[in-house]
Amino acid sequence: MSEFGDLLVLMHGAVGRTGTVSAVLFEQRRPELLKRAFQRFGERVEFARGGGYFHVPLGGVAPGEQAEVHRWQVELWAEQGRFRQERRGPDAEHVLVVDGERWWSWSPAMGLESHEDSRGVHHSGAGLELLDPTRFLSGFDLDPAGEAVVAGRAARRVHVRARDLERHEPGGLEPGIEEAELLLDRERGLILRQAELFEGEEAIVREVEEIAYDVLLPAETFVFELPPGATAANPLQPEITTVDRVADLASFPVFKLDPAPPGWRVHAMYVAATERPTLPDAVTLLYTRADGGERLRILERTSEHELPAIGGERRFERSGRSYIALGPEQPVGREPSELIFALDGTQIRMSSSELAAAALLDYADQLAPA
Repeated sequence: MSEFGDLLVLMHGAVGRTGTVSAVLFEQRRPELLKRAFQRFGERVEFARGGGYFHVPLGGVAPGEQAEVHRWQVELWAEQGRFRQERRGPDAEHVLVVDGERWWSWSPAMGLESHEDSRGVHHSGAGLELLDPTRFLSGFDLDPAGEAVVAGRAARRVHVRARDLERHEPGGLEPGIEEAELLLDRERGLILRQAELFEGEEAIVREVEEIAYDVLLPAETFVFELPPGATAANPLQPEITTVDRVADLASFPVFKLDPAPPGWRVHAMYVAATERPTLPDAVTLLYTRADGGERLRILERTSEHELPAIGGERRFERSGRSYIALGPEQPVGREPSELIFALDGTQIRMSSSELAAAALLDYADQLAPA
């Protein structure tokens, strides 16, 4: 069989020839490179209305710090049909246990979720899928490129390149990333190192530091228990209350429409700040007309609001205040008209799928301390 034929056989049967695995990996991402790749992807495709936002997984740097490289550690215990995966970063912690159709997912910021809450959930890219090379057998050109050693294991080096640059396959490469270098376990075929390249630089690296095959995994490995001192509650679950109450709870000045439009009702929601990852508290005021014809959403917090990475925002000044406008002047379909600005240190995002941008500006002038 040819070298290329051997490679295909190695990749195709990688997970099938694996019994049990215990591994420690690191993952690092360079957000600036990934954002540029995402922007390039956006130049080639047409995002859905209101899309084009770029996100990096949270918790790869310590709270309040800026870094060129974000980094996490992943511990994995897996066998056919079940696995345990623990992911940690300077400001992140996540435990995922999957045993057949049963699963449990916990983090300090999200609390506990499980199969009892949502049925039929597939945790794509986790467990053995994290190391499975078969996702590169379709839609990619493969080029054998020599030998290497990773985590004490002999490995085959393979360059992969996406064929269709206008498609993004879940589980493949990040949007806008066209090529990667894989180091495959020469005996087992699993991915020991995956480096996704943008303009010749490593934008994402996932590398195995320790790995053991065919080890005995005790049954309790796949039994979920809350970490000591942890709670199952979801701190991001909003507290639905009154405008006066959210003004008391918030760590920042809250603003409301004053006066409120005649015949409109307001629902107030408060989300507390979280740790690991660190997220600020936030307030949402949802104004609705009694007949349901028009709605206005006002999101308030201390951190700046996200903007589409592909651009398209409109910046202007009015009455000494700086604004950023997003979406159409007059909402079309489900794409809202949005207005972003700051008042006394509070970052405000107003949006509506019914009201025109000019109406949002008029309501912005009516905001007053709650």
